[in-house]
Amino acid sequence: MGPAPDQLTCVLADDHDGVRGAVRAQLERLDWLEVLAEAPDGASAVELIDELRPDVAIVDVRMPSNTGFDVCSSLVAREVPTKVMLYSALAESSSIEEGLRRGACAVVAKQDGFSALRVELEAVRQGRCGERS
Repeated sequence: MGPAPDQLTCVLADDHDGVRGAVRAQLERLDWLEVLAEAPDGASAVELIDELRPDVAIVDVRMPSNTGFDVCSSLVAREVPTKVMLYSALAESSSIEEGLRRGACAVVAKQDGFSALRVELEAVRQGRCGERS
């Protein structure tokens, strides 16, 4: 039995164990989101997302063996329907534009904290991923 219609499944990818652990702890507090797996690099992120087909993937931009941008491009090329949300310490406009161009539905700055990430996750949950106000 899969998740309820308003539930989301997620894969989390970040090369820093501490960041990944902190984000996962916050995600697990959302009763409408289930973290299916974690990836420490871009290559394993693509493999996990391709295999598990979560609703959303939260992917760090800077990781070894495929950047978050590369992960987006790879998933688009494979026609994987997972919405990718890039989570970046470098959320300047050029990174945001590059992420969106490569297929991310959102780019969230790590310094904006979990509340900014939650807003974007709510948008995915409501079918509004990638809409700009």
